Amino acid sequence: MTQSKEHWSHYWQNSKSLNSFSEGDAALGYTGNLQFYWHDVFSRTATGAVIVDIASGNGALAISAVAFSERNNKNFTVYACDIADIKPEVLFQSDPDILTQLKKVQFYPATAIENLPFENNSIDLIISQFGFEYANQIEAVAECNRVLKPEGCFNALIHHADSFISKDSEAGLAFYKHCLSEAGFLTQVEQLLILAESCLLKKISPTTNVDYIAQNKILFKIATDLKVQCSSTAAAFWCDDLLRRLAPVLASPRPGNLTSFLSFRHTVVLYMARLEDQVNATWSQYNKDNFINTFQSNLAALRVTPFYEEKALFAWSLYWHKAD
Repeated sequence: MTQSKEHWSHYWQNSKSLNSFSEGDAALGYTGNLQFYWHDVFSRTATGAVIVDIASGNGALAISAVAFSERNNKNFTVYACDIADIKPEVLFQSDPDILTQLKKVQFYPATAIENLPFENNSIDLIISQFGFEYANQIEAVAECNRVLKPEGCFNALIHHADSFISKDSEAGLAFYKHCLSEAGFLTQVEQLLILAESCLLKKISPTTNVDYIAQNKILFKIATDLKVQCSSTAAAFWCDDLLRRLAPVLASPRPGNLTSFLSFRHTVVLYMARLEDQVNATWSQYNKDNFINTFQSNLAALRVTPFYEEKALFAWSLYWHKAD
């Protein structure tokens, strides 16, 4: 599977996030056992190594490598590439501390893992945090081995199908699909806002319009049903989040609400595309076993093991090194 581009470019260009954890402190880097994992990888990497972060997003892992290098006099050269049209230096131009670190990484936007812009046998370490699994595995393995030096290493964390991240993404994707299709919730919101816009253009208060009142009742019932259906399920968060985001355009009729909603709905469609990519990219036990069976004969020291963060299953840890 090769990543498509538009929805990922939209995300990385519009989310003030260095990585795919877009909430709180996690948006700006890695902490806890995750940080320890990567610091251990960097500590075992030779001084002066050339490192590539593939499917880098806005560079959380790449600048983590830079920071580790500076603290430990490792003198790493760090590159980062992503299939999306990433522009981290533009996104973080108002944050001088992050911008300074980003400028120490050479970024390659719109660059697929299957077609890396590096010479044969030129890279000491390839790293990836939730990215390698989105690529065509056969082509990606071949390309990574092409650019790795003999005895060069590959380290990645791969989405685990049973992790809380994957389960939450599945719930979110199913919820949004329901809202766009079976429930028709977002369609009903659009119809309400079209009625409101029409009334406002005619200088009529929407709240006195019979059609608007009827449509509002339909929308209220659908929203109530959604809340009931989602309560005590994995979709409860997604439902509450959607209703919270729509509250500003539904609270009171005013010019511009329809335009704001249409922009939001487009964002939802792009978000669903990312969720679908992620769900499809996750590795189950079957995927893990299949990868090992496919590549164990030509990848030295290949291993795939579960990785835990705060005692919760978080990812698969994938490692190999290139044989002489």
